[in-house]
Amino acid sequence: MAVVRDVTARQRQEDELREAARYTRSLLDAVFDPLVMINTEGIVTDVNPAAEQITGLTRAQLIGSDAASKFTDPQRLYDGFARVVAEGQVHDYPMAIRHTSGRVIPVMCNASLYRDGQGRVVGAFASARDVTESQRIQQEITASRQRLRELAVQTEAARESERKHIAREVHDELGQVLTALRMDLSFLGKQNFADAAALQQKADAMKALVDRAIQGVRNVASSLRPAAMDMGLVSAIEWVCSEFAVRTGIVCELHAAQDQVDLNEGRGVVLFRILQESLTNITRYAQASRVDVSLGLRYGKLWLEVRDNGQGFDPAAARQKKSYGLLGMQERAIALGGEVEIDSTPGQGSRISVTIPLEAGSAVKETP
Repeated sequence: MAVVRDVTARQRQEDELREAARYTRSLLDAVFDPLVMINTEGIVTDVNPAAEQITGLTRAQLIGSDAASKFTDPQRLYDGFARVVAEGQVHDYPMAIRHTSGRVIPVMCNASLYRDGQGRVVGAFASARDVTESQRIQQEITASRQRLRELAVQTEAARESERKHIAREVHDELGQVLTALRMDLSFLGKQNFADAAALQQKADAMKALVDRAIQGVRNVASSLRPAAMDMGLVSAIEWVCSEFAVRTGIVCELHAAQDQVDLNEGRGVVLFRILQESLTNITRYAQASRVDVSLGLRYGKLWLEVRDNGQGFDPAAARQKKSYGLLGMQERAIALGGEVEIDSTPGQGSRISVTIPLEAGSAVKETP
C-alpha cells in the first residue's frame, strides 16, 4: 500500500521563504550604513557588510556575540535598547563603536522593534551612521567662528583704543587751543570799543562761535570715549542713562546693586556699547516713555538688563530682517563667552538681558 501526498503547496511556501530571505539579505547588503539585528538578550543575530567594516570583525564573528561589547559605553546600548522596547523606536542616538584596531568611531544610531508573525518582540533592528566627518566639519566650523569672534574682539579693542586716543587728543589739544582763544576774546571784550562798535560786535560773535566749537569738541570727545568710563562701569552707565533722558525726554532709571564693579576694561566697554545700542534702538523704534536699566551679578556672571514700556517687536521677524544692531550686541557678548537674551512682544515693550562671565580676580558682590 502506498500513500501519495501532494507537497506542491509546501514547496511553493519554502521557495517563497527562501526568496524572501534572499531579498532581505540583498537589502541588507545594499545598505551602506552598518545594519545589525539584535535579539532580546542583546545578542547579534545578523549584520550587513558595512557592520563588518566598521567593527573590523567578520559576519561569522559578529553573529552570536554580545552587541554591547562593540561599543565604548556598553551601558548606553542597554539604555538605548530599553528605550526601543518602551517607545518602539529611537532616532539619532549618539554612541561610539570601537574598531578592532582600537580606533573609536562616533555614530548616530536608529533602531526599531522587530516582531515575529504573531506580533511578539524578538529583537531590534538597528542602523549606525558614521558621523566622524560631519563632527570634524562641525569642529572646524566652530573653531572658525571662534577665531572670527576673537578677531572681532581684537578689532573692537583696537577701535576702542583708537577712540580713546582720539578723544584725548581732541579734548587736550584742540580743547586747550579753543579755551585759550576764548580767554583772549573775553579779554578783548573787556576793552573799550566805544569808537568801534562794529569791532565789539565782531568780538562777541567770535566768542559765541568759539563757545560752540568748545561744546562741539566736548560732544565729540564724549561720543568717542565718555570721561565717565575712566571712573568705572557704573559711573559710565549712570552718565549714559542721564544723557539719554536729557536728550530724549524719556525717563531712564538705573538700578545697580553696587557702586563699583572691578571689571576688565574690555568687558566693561562691551557692556557699555551694548547699552548704548539698546538705548539707540529704543529712541528710534520703541516709542517708550520709560526705560529701566539694571546691573548686578548672578552665578559668577555680570548681567545687564534694559527694559522699556514701548510698542515692542517680534524678535524672530527682526532676525529675518537682519537687524545688525541686535546681531552686533549678540556677537559682542558671545565673543566674551556671554549671551544676549531678547524678550519682546508687539504692544508689550521689550527686555534685553546681557550676561558676561567675570574674569578671575574681579571683585563684585552677588546681587540678592
